[in-house]
Amino acid sequence: MELSALVVEGDANVRNVHKDLLRLVGNCTTVNSGLQAVILHRMGKRFDVILMDMDLPQLEGIRATNELRVMGVRSLILGMSRSCSKEEVRSRERIMVEDAIDVHYTKPLTAEQLEEALEMLDS
Repeated sequence: MELSALVVEGDANVRNVHKDLLRLVGNCTTVNSGLQAVILHRMGKRFDVILMDMDLPQLEGIRATNELRVMGVRSLILGMSRSCSKEEVRSRERIMVEDAIDVHYTKPLTAEQLEEALEMLDS
């Protein structure tokens, strides 16, 4: 099954790593801000999976995710952030529950993590 994916990432290098990884499972669109992600959805674009940088310019990942969920977007959303302490991870886990991020990973995403996350689509 070919999936459609959206990478929302402020860092061009990480964006390219994630794009290359997601091309293994389908087609991939990339943007560099949460605002661009919201605009794409307002234009009618839909994705099976969204990799959302939590530290974005213009409209940060948490707010962008919240806005997408309010718009009715039901995509699997993977929250992505740079290395963080255990306390920051716990804080982000609370945010996941509150803001409907399905799972959080430290970037860049690995093939194993992607496979694990995609299993959520089957359940």
